[in-house]
Amino acid sequence: MFKTIKKLFKRAWNWRLRKKWHVIPFILITFIVIFLVFYNFHFTLTESLNRNFFYIDTRFPQVKIGDYVTLDVTYPYGEIPEDIRVTKIIACMYGQYLQVNGLKFYCDGDYIGEAKEETMSGKKTRVFQYDGLIPYGKLFLMGPHEYSFDSKYFGLVEVTKLKMLLKPVF
Repeated sequence: MFKTIKKLFKRAWNWRLRKKWHVIPFILITFIVIFLVFYNFHFTLTESLNRNFFYIDTRFPQVKIGDYVTLDVTYPYGEIPEDIRVTKIIACMYGQYLQVNGLKFYCDGDYIGEAKEETMSGKKTRVFQYDGLIPYGKLFLMGPHEYSFDSKYFGLVEVTKLKMLLKPVF
């Protein structure tokens, strides 16, 4: 009799423990969602960046080469009808010399990337042409992916058009 009660108690205890373990993932997921929504984090799913999880720097200090930024741009090749928000890296900025030689881009004489004549879907692109100092308040943005839609196609960007300054977490 004592063994039977002990077995029943043990089963009930194990069931309560298992029941509690089912709640922990729910609490953890809820905590993560609240944390991401209320604590200035940004997540991207694009393959055009080598980082996907960012902390949003709300102070928005002066930007520098290598900073990740977001902005809204119009995609000119008809595949995306409205403005899209893109995240890019500052590759060259005001006061620096930007030169385009064919499809190759140079900032202060250093190679920074190359444009493609066609999109991944085969549509012709219009490559941005420039040779000179970048004016104050303008930036040249790029993504590390070879087909990244960036300043190689949409040109220089006003600093005032930037929406967010992002710091990569991983």
